[in-house]
Amino acid sequence: MFKNFTFYLIIFFILSFISDLCAQSIGPDEALALAKETTVVEAFYNLNQGILKSCVENQVVRACDSGWVTCIDDAWVVKFFVSEKCVSPRKEQLGVTLLMDGKTGDIISKYPEIDYFENPYFCREDYDCLNSSKNDYHSGECKNFIYTLAENTASRTDEQCLCRNSRCEMLP
Repeated sequence: MFKNFTFYLIIFFILSFISDLCAQSIGPDEALALAKETTVVEAFYNLNQGILKSCVENQVVRACDSGWVTCIDDAWVVKFFVSEKCVSPRKEQLGVTLLMDGKTGDIISKYPEIDYFENPYFCREDYDCLNSSKNDYHSGECKNFIYTLAENTASRTDEQCLCRNSRCEMLP
């Protein structure tokens, strides 16, 4: 009976080892390539007719080294952002951050949602909405933070800019 147990134990360890070999992790280059194929990253590259495309930089770090999320083993944080040469000073909010499973390449989470890129007036909360006037602070219109930062217009919150029914609006 002990021989059978030893035999099954050896088989179990061999199968576990083979299973671990088959569960290959993706590296940072693969994580970046997969992230570039997502619709939210494409929308970021195409923001304002792609005017900032040549300025987009990226960074891929392990989730535990990112300082952005709780440490998750076998996960990557892939960030896309606009460099200082195009938007000065560089604004951290103007970009996309993806949390990606390091084994499967599946997207665990992303910020911001694609809706912010597809519609300049989309919002979830009042603080998403900013006055987009370059000059006269009270004569602008309210847009979401992505568009006001991309246009390099005023990005101050304004008590007159509110999120109503998922749309940035200025109070009369």
